[in-house]
Amino acid sequence: MTALPKIPSPPSHYWREFRHGYLPIIVFLGVLVFSVNLWNRHVAPPSIVGEVEAIRSSITATEPGEIQELSVDLLTRVEKGDPIATISVMEDETVKASINSMMADLTILEERLRQGTFRFQENLESLRHNIWQRKIELANDRAQLVYAEAQLKRAQSTAAGGVTSQAEYDLAKANAESLRGKVKELENLIQAMEQNVAKLEKGASQAGGDEANKAIARAIEAKQAEIKALSAPLVIRAPMSGVVSAVYKRKGERVVRGDVIVLISSMEAERIVAYVRQPLNVKPKVGDTVEVRSRSQGRALAQAKVMKVGTQLEPINPAILPMAVQNGVMEYGLPMLITLPKGLALMPGEIVDISLPAGVR
Repeated sequence: MTALPKIPSPPSHYWREFRHGYLPIIVFLGVLVFSVNLWNRHVAPPSIVGEVEAIRSSITATEPGEIQELSVDLLTRVEKGDPIATISVMEDETVKASINSMMADLTILEERLRQGTFRFQENLESLRHNIWQRKIELANDRAQLVYAEAQLKRAQSTAAGGVTSQAEYDLAKANAESLRGKVKELENLIQAMEQNVAKLEKGASQAGGDEANKAIARAIEAKQAEIKALSAPLVIRAPMSGVVSAVYKRKGERVVRGDVIVLISSMEAERIVAYVRQPLNVKPKVGDTVEVRSRSQGRALAQAKVMKVGTQLEPINPAILPMAVQNGVMEYGLPMLITLPKGLALMPGEIVDISLPAGVR
């Protein structure tokens, strides 16, 4: 039997067969792949969340006082050592009261010095009076010595002639020697007392009233300089370079020690602080490679290294958690530090999603 020729089919017939037999399967597979990708990248909450660490420094008042000048404002860039605020530690009235109190103390000291000088002069006059008394006593003893020596000579001649006894001679001799020794000791005593008086008079002349007044004036000036140094305005400077991210105090406000005036944030980040959320299906180790994905448009991806891993669960900052779980309940996770990827332009405080590459989990 002769084969019949194949009846040609129009292209619309093949297209209808393709639409009914194959196109649904292709569309289904495409939608499935797209849905999985969309779920993994945008819908499913990541198991590891992190935040680019923002280095902040609180600028606090070190002494109580009033802010005279605030040299920065919000978002002002500062360098290390730049003046931030000037604080008036002591008010003018307090400074004046302190100086007046100090001058009153020094006035009392001056009066005490005057009283001491007066007593010194009294003692010096008393010493001079004693010297004159000793001189009078010395003159009297010298006169008695002349008489005793004359008696000794007469007793010696009469004793040689047998007129007086040896006992009378010995008594005259002892009396003369006693007076001679007393005269010598009085002369030495008077000489020593005169030397002491001369030294005291010399010291008193060198430390006269002018010198005492100069010393008191120097003490007053030194105390005034000390009070002014303590009352000088306190200039608080920036401990680091960065940007003023918050201002808590303004010019004219009073502060106490420890009050935060401004907050400075660094413009450059150094690392990422991440948390492995519960359940701990992944347990990274130091040196592991992780994938860091930004949440900005384009969802840029880069690899980084784990620097440190914590040993216990810590509270997670609610700001870095997905909106669906920010219900006011504190969530705990395993903290770790991750190097900052060079390929991503991440800013301090930026939230990132982190995952482990396949095969590392």
